[in-house]
Amino acid sequence: MTDQNLSIFGGDLPDENALAEAFLVKLGDDCIFNHRSGMYRFDFCWKPMHAEELREHVRQQLKSINQTRREGGLKAIPLKRSLVQNVAALIETVTYKASGDFNLGDPTTIGVRNGDLVLTNDGWQLKDPFKDEYRLARLPVEYDPKATAPVFCEFMDAIFEGEEDAVEKQNLLLAMFGYAMQTRSHLEKFVFLVGNGANGKSVALNVLKSLLGAENIAAIHPSRLANAFDRAELDQKFANIVSESEHGLKLPAAELKALISGESMTVSRKHQQLFTLDPFATFFWATNHLPNPSDFSDALYRRTFILEFNHQFNGERRDVNLFDKLKRERQGILNMCLKAYAAVERSGFDEPTSSVKARAEWRRNADQVACWLNEHTAPDLCGEILLKQAYADLVEWAAESGVRHVVTRKTFAERLENLGIGKKHTNCGTALTGMRLG
Repeated sequence: MTDQNLSIFGGDLPDENALAEAFLVKLGDDCIFNHRSGMYRFDFCWKPMHAEELREHVRQQLKSINQTRREGGLKAIPLKRSLVQNVAALIETVTYKASGDFNLGDPTTIGVRNGDLVLTNDGWQLKDPFKDEYRLARLPVEYDPKATAPVFCEFMDAIFEGEEDAVEKQNLLLAMFGYAMQTRSHLEKFVFLVGNGANGKSVALNVLKSLLGAENIAAIHPSRLANAFDRAELDQKFANIVSESEHGLKLPAAELKALISGESMTVSRKHQQLFTLDPFATFFWATNHLPNPSDFSDALYRRTFILEFNHQFNGERRDVNLFDKLKRERQGILNMCLKAYAAVERSGFDEPTSSVKARAEWRRNADQVACWLNEHTAPDLCGEILLKQAYADLVEWAAESGVRHVVTRKTFAERLENLGIGKKHTNCGTALTGMRLG
């Protein structure tokens, strides 16, 4: 017998440290680790090991040790709850992995239940996971290249029925679902699903949640993105899915841009140490009203897709069992998403015409200065307006238009300059040139 076996099966009762070491020897100390996002163990692939599961493993190990001790005529170890908890806590401490690279390997890899999918010139190829790639994010769906989804196809046809760019809208939605299944943010895109109720967008997002798995998604409200504690919840998440943002929401543009671009940032969980988050979550927001951005740079708008859901399904057109039917088609839906996303990797996104128009309208309506300029002024080569007079007119226009937060006079002047409006200094103050009120 080895020294360790003697300490476990010898006459003296083993201490908690010896029991923890015995557990790691049996499981394999390179097949389990503890991380800020939780415990993981390797069983064909890296899988989450919840605290309850770890304690049950410890309890079963203790039962096995006691059986061996009894067979050898030795005293059994008293199986107490505190012993199980203490040994589990020791295992968590010993196996803690403070930092490291995760989700390694081919950058196109998408982890599924039965292996890793890698995009090649011949399409998606399934391979066995490698332990040293530490792929933690994995779909709870088994890949079957022959699977189909006829009900989901009917659903997709129905939600965009009769629209000129219906096929393009379907492909964009599927491509964004596929983009959310991998662990990079290289395309820097997020999507708004816009429309009034009973139009299919909630069903579509529930399908996405089912594909990604509950453990792999977050639901951080936009208003909370500025909070480092909340952003920490995006660690190792495929997607952040939010439904129904309130009207008039102000978008935290700086944090949103950083998250969508996958920029490293320091975050923390409450009562825990700071850590560096490398986000790859794709953002999906279902809403009746587009939010108000807090800045108006191209950096925000070029990252945005807007998919409009224009149909409503009430009464006879509504199938209350639809989601259950779609859930049974997850393997086929996965294939559709993989196909659409592979096309994006080859040639980029093909944005529907309606999405381009919707984004342009959102930008125009969100920028109060541009709207005021369009509605309350006219070009005039010889005309000029004092800045203070123009700002007073903006404030009046904003009150009439229901704008809740009027920009400051300084921001007003900066926006006008960005829009190409000239200015000059006069005895009465700064004047805007080439325009008149009217």
